[in-house]
Amino acid sequence: MKFLYKILKISVAVSLLLILLDTTFNGFDRGKLLDPVYWGVYFFYSIVLTTLNSVYFWFFGMKIGWAGAGIKRVIIATAGSIVLTLIGFFFCRMVDMTVFQGVDIETFLKEESMRYY
Repeated sequence: MKFLYKILKISVAVSLLLILLDTTFNGFDRGKLLDPVYWGVYFFYSIVLTTLNSVYFWFFGMKIGWAGAGIKRVIIATAGSIVLTLIGFFFCRMVDMTVFQGVDIETFLKEESMRYY
């Protein structure tokens, strides 16, 4: 339960930081800040990606361990995290576009591009 609470706290912090950055650098839009869907999308991405990476690093620490971690372990952990994050980001985008924005799955897959990643 502590682990889930920690993930939730980190996700909220990441969401707030991203919303602050988006608002700062993309023009202040009060309407967007009052939109619960806008906040929900950021929180959705944050909680999914934070959970994936937290579970990955917890699992990595349990199975492989960090004691005396050399550069090889750090590189493996980093590469695994990057791959997992990209896969998670793809599924977040798919849910966002198909469920939240109403795009059908065929259109999403046809128009999906590497530039989003």
